[in-house]
Amino acid sequence: MIPKLDTKILENMKYSRIRIDSNIGEDILSSMRNAKKFIYIVSPYISEEKINFLKGLNSNKKLDIKLLFADKSRFFDERKEVSKLASFFRYSKEQDIDRVKVELEQEKIIRLKKIKLFRLLFLIVFLGSGIGLYALYFLKKMTNINGGVLGVIAFLSFIQIFNFHRKTTSLDFELARKLRNFKENNIPNMELIDEVKMKFIRTNYCDKHIETPYPHLKIYLMDIPSISEKTGKTVVKAFVSSANFTTNGFGKNLEFFVETTDFEVTENLLTFFNEMYNNTVTSSAFKNTFVTHTTPFILEKLFKYGIIKHKD
Repeated sequence: MIPKLDTKILENMKYSRIRIDSNIGEDILSSMRNAKKFIYIVSPYISEEKINFLKGLNSNKKLDIKLLFADKSRFFDERKEVSKLASFFRYSKEQDIDRVKVELEQEKIIRLKKIKLFRLLFLIVFLGSGIGLYALYFLKKMTNINGGVLGVIAFLSFIQIFNFHRKTTSLDFELARKLRNFKENNIPNMELIDEVKMKFIRTNYCDKHIETPYPHLKIYLMDIPSISEKTGKTVVKAFVSSANFTTNGFGKNLEFFVETTDFEVTENLLTFFNEMYNNTVTSSAFKNTFVTHTTPFILEKLFKYGIIKHKD
């Protein structure tokens, strides 16, 4: 179900301020830098710069960072938009391509052994037929029949020796082609990063079966040290804003936010976020519920645009 927020709590909201400016993002980012345990964000649009900011912020901390964002019209038709999603993934330690390389190397060893064995056998036949011809000639017992048979055998053996030599030189090209085909048709093993958890909402812009409304709200939640930092206690700060979590939204556009540490308001916003984040599903068969894009679907799009590739 889509969560509900009790707006009556806003009537007597305390410890709050409103700001309208073209650079309101720095206030929100500053509060994020002071976060002690968590940062929760709802923003329909995001930018790679801001994702990397969160990743950098959490590189030395153990923050619970959750980001909920949405697609838009023609999102998956634009490589620039899809490329943002790569920031949420990293290469897995175990890659199928490594297994394939080992298998191809083993195949090469086996096939080279067979080629060398057959080449040796035909070399023996070639040498034997040559010696036979010489013996017949030396003993003056050569006839058109036996000489012709040994000559054909020697010739065919020489052709096979040459063919197996050619197979040896073409083997590397064949195996390289197999490896290239695997790279072109198989997605590398990827996993979601730990620094920033995300839910990517699927909307009716991309799926006509989606009935839930487009999540256009922007909420930023984090816990910051209380005024008396010596106590070690934190308070929850919330920003309800018009600004998307993007470079333009935080630094160029004329935007506004309502900032508050009012306990009743922030607790309701936390509940609202958790319900919205945790109650998502991956199938549009569920009604009145936010639907998210699946990881395999996202990786397929990243691979299609060549944004993620197999490492050499």
